[in-house]
Amino acid sequence: MYKSISLKSVLPSLFLIVFLLGCGSDDSNPVVPVADPEISVSISTLKFEPADTEKTFTITNSGEGSLEWTISSGESWLSITPESGTTTTEDDEVTISVNRTGVSDGTHNGSITIQPNAGSAKTILVQMVIPPPELSVSVSSLDFGNEDTQLSFEIVNNGGGTLEWSISSDEELVTALPSGGETTSETAEISVTISRSGLSAGDYTAELTIISNVGDNAISVNVSVGALIWSYDFTTNEDLDSNWECLDNNNYWGTEDDYWRVSNDAHSGSASMWCNGRGDHPDGRYDNNMEAWAYQNADKQVNISDYSDVIIRFWMKYEMETGVDFFRFLIRGNDDQWYPFSWSGDNFTWRQWEVKVSDLGEVAPANLLRIGFLFEADYNNGGEGVYIDDIEIWGIN
Repeated sequence: MYKSISLKSVLPSLFLIVFLLGCGSDDSNPVVPVADPEISVSISTLKFEPADTEKTFTITNSGEGSLEWTISSGESWLSITPESGTTTTEDDEVTISVNRTGVSDGTHNGSITIQPNAGSAKTILVQMVIPPPELSVSVSSLDFGNEDTQLSFEIVNNGGGTLEWSISSDEELVTALPSGGETTSETAEISVTISRSGLSAGDYTAELTIISNVGDNAISVNVSVGALIWSYDFTTNEDLDSNWECLDNNNYWGTEDDYWRVSNDAHSGSASMWCNGRGDHPDGRYDNNMEAWAYQNADKQVNISDYSDVIIRFWMKYEMETGVDFFRFLIRGNDDQWYPFSWSGDNFTWRQWEVKVSDLGEVAPANLLRIGFLFEADYNNGGEGVYIDDIEIWGIN
């Protein structure tokens, strides 16, 4: 019932089994696996604060063999140097730069991808912060004096993003060009031109307003036409008496004397001149039946012989009975008569007024100018009267 097997038929199989078992137990010929390169990156995020423009990181091969890598990004405000490389045992340094030009202010997020020749890609998150624009103007005032016609200033964006600006003037004599624009990191130079055409002698002021998308700024503009010949600022009664003669010419009504005198209610400085600063008057108001004079001493006359277009400017505020009580600014004519320029009513806010000597026509003084004041009141008390301050005489050479 059993089938016989001959030794001859099984010997080849036995020899094969013995050969294979012998090979598996031979330690002199092991099987060694081949190792791959492995990418390592020194950071996982990069944050660029407003002052930052450049940062670096390193790429390392923590495996074996040769690591080849490339970097890419879809952000236009990012630049990468280098964009590819090969490393075995050394570190590769990569520089990331940001360019904020033309990018709006705020926080911008992006990423860069590092693709190796083995293993998975690495991603680094990048954040860039751009502060809002900040308006900076190089000057707070421009003084053209008597001769300059063109000056300049600069507008700078000290922040980020885009500074949008425009310039306007409250006076036609001033022109600024360009009158508007946009500024990122560059400097905008503004040329300011003034025209003295049609202006009489004296000081003029204007204001340039710079309006921007982050706030406004202002520049004061000062312009002179001609020359300041003479000026007077009231200080003390002693100084007043040394330069002016004050008198009361109303004796008919038998009232007490009333004189111009220094007051501490001033436009500038510490004092002005008040029509009833000395004499008999109600508290803080002028007296009835007044005829108070004040005029320059004869030796204080102003030489205007070298000037034309002579103009007298002074600051004044007044409160009088309209059409009944009067303030009269006086100029001594070349015929030795006093000629008045008159005010009445209520304008009790400091304001600069102007009198032209040429308005006197044929009797206008051509060599020596002498000025004065007269305040006249009837029998009804009408207010605080007249205050005078900061007198200037201007002329064109």
